Amino acid sequence: MSKTFKNVAKIAVKNARETDNGTITFAEPLAITDDSRQWNNTRYDIDSLDITPYDGTVTADHGQKISDVIGKIVNLRKEGNKILIDGIRFAVNENPLAVLAKNLMKGGFVTGVSIETIGEDPDETLTWKNHALCGLSVVAHPNNKNAYAVVANSISEAQANGLDAKELESFKNDEFSARMKVISNSTDELLKKLG
Repeated sequence: MSKTFKNVAKIAVKNARETDNGTITFAEPLAITDDSRQWNNTRYDIDSLDITPYDGTVTADHGQKISDVIGKIVNLRKEGNKILIDGIRFAVNENPLAVLAKNLMKGGFVTGVSIETIGEDPDETLTWKNHALCGLSVVAHPNNKNAYAVVANSISEAQANGLDAKELESFKNDEFSARMKVISNSTDELLKKLG
């Protein structure tokens, strides 16, 4: 039986910009997930992750009510080992929650998105295989380590200004490791249950 799973991608969007009324874009495409190990030690098999069923609806905090719908994604696609978007078109004329989410993201206060997929439990290597993307939410606390819009945007800006961005590159990989150690410990329990 298929189950629904929620996995979170860190985007911390310091340099998100509003391109028109309600559309937030990023300095470079945002990876909403990839095939790296997430904070909970699971990973997605991107080759088998089906993005075609997803209608592009964006919700707040994985809400299931119509009032939780806050927008649509801009340009969803697979590239290599990543699922990318170019931005989010927030429903600023239809939903006040969308206005809040847009402004919090634009200001860098909302720092994550979370994908929702349908499929079976992860395999013995903790890999989600043959899942289908069915949702994306703006969230406060993310799971995926490698989708850092703040750092990616800052790297791009620093390089455009002729600066060496090596220190920022290392920050991209280490920013939340201490804070997320608790999640790694709970992963050990999951591994024991799987086998």
